[in-house]
Amino acid sequence: MNRLLLLIISIVPGLFLMWLFFRADKYEKEPATLIWKTFFLGMAYTLPAGFTEKILFSLWGYSPHKMANKEVGFFLFCTIICIGIVEESAKLMAMHKAYRDNAFNEVMDGVVYGAAAAAGFATFENILYVMSSGYVTGVSRALLSVPGHVFFGAIIGFYLGLAKFRNENRFLIVLNGLIIAALFHGCYDFFLLTRNMHVVFFVIPLLIYAYLTVRKYIKTALNMSPFKVITNEMPKIFLRKNDTGRNYYIDMKRITGWLLINFSVFIAVGFLLLEFRSNEITGQTSNIAYLSYMFFCIAPFIAGIFLIAISRRKSSKE
Repeated sequence: MNRLLLLIISIVPGLFLMWLFFRADKYEKEPATLIWKTFFLGMAYTLPAGFTEKILFSLWGYSPHKMANKEVGFFLFCTIICIGIVEESAKLMAMHKAYRDNAFNEVMDGVVYGAAAAAGFATFENILYVMSSGYVTGVSRALLSVPGHVFFGAIIGFYLGLAKFRNENRFLIVLNGLIIAALFHGCYDFFLLTRNMHVVFFVIPLLIYAYLTVRKYIKTALNMSPFKVITNEMPKIFLRKNDTGRNYYIDMKRITGWLLINFSVFIAVGFLLLEFRSNEITGQTSNIAYLSYMFFCIAPFIAGIFLIAISRRKSSKE
């Protein structure tokens, strides 16, 4: 009976979130069979992703659960590359079948299938962790890890949907979404695996920020749907008028710029807080830590400012 209850706790959160995203698709529902196929593909890619992570961590010569002997900056780099990129790439591959299907006919479909793939990935991962660790792990993962996986997958799905209906720069759009999702995911694991209570609690505002980002993406995708009358209800910060000056369309540079700025400020706070306590965790801070800090905090901020400036300059010319 206990094993059955643990199995239910493992499965229900992912299915519930997948259903919520299915309901969010207002104007043209996706076929249930394709959603379930994407869900199970997400489950299937969990083990290959886990093996890839182990190989990458072994190449670096350390375990993600043993941070004490490593630099803070190096640890952040590893969580983004070895966990964020790998797991979000696995979800992206799980969406491939849906992407090629004729039912994928609007941007919102990418969000739905991204959430489905991520829900499958998180569910299989949940089963492995919860069945071996018990109820506390099940509850904590239901509130944190599963929503995180689904939100990050929905972010990739949004960009995949944008790419499908663009005639150019498709690869760059998908890569953009993959990087943003990997940054979210890697920083989530970075905060969690530090095992420093001053930093662990940053996962909560990080997930709230991810949720708000996904909610904005959903609103944007729904307003871009060909199955409804075009309106100007999207956040103006993400929009520019077209050549006729009448209808709005999404501005990729502006949306990416604001995300990078918000992300860099958020990570800078968490990173600095951890650095103040680095003597307790890593011994001493080297140049690698400071270089990593500059890369993950300052570079995204500058890039975001640059993208927004380009967008506004183009808007003024139009």
